[in-house]
Amino acid sequence: MSLTSIRIALQRRAWIPLVCTALATLAVGVLTIRSQPTYTATATVIAKNPENATDRPLSFPEVVTSNTVASHALQSAKVREPVDRFEASLSVVPGQSDIDQLAVKAADPDRATTLANAGADESTAYYQDLADGDTVSIQATIDKDRADLNSRYLEASQALLAFNQTNPQPAGGRGAVGDRARPAR
Repeated sequence: MSLTSIRIALQRRAWIPLVCTALATLAVGVLTIRSQPTYTATATVIAKNPENATDRPLSFPEVVTSNTVASHALQSAKVREPVDRFEASLSVVPGQSDIDQLAVKAADPDRATTLANAGADESTAYYQDLADGDTVSIQATIDKDRADLNSRYLEASQALLAFNQTNPQPAGGRGAVGDRARPAR
């Protein structure tokens, strides 16, 4: 085969890659136009690990993806959908501490938001039930600590006031630590 015969053969079949490229572009365009958009709604959940976990700590992502949470979330959101379909659209992104993100994908943004909120509510309630109520909200813990600090401060202030009343200081103020009465010679 000579070089000119190869060139002529390529020119005669140049339409094949052009038609394949055009068909692929057309197919991708049709699929893009016909596909439905998917919306993702996220809910952030603070799930404090129970302190009395002896065998194995309770895993919040495992609780979220359970069938019980999925069925309760669907019931509370009043959404008629199979549980396995909801579980397939649900994902949990565990955080570095006790903060997790629950994400739900759906074709309707309102539906995604409703299901994400219902999933977050039901999963935290179920998580607390499984932990036998040992998980306490952070705000409740802060309020308890603040009340404890206030009562300890009040007790310390009262004790200092009582001490100052029973042990008045001399008129010259406090004496130095090393000052002692010297015996007379």
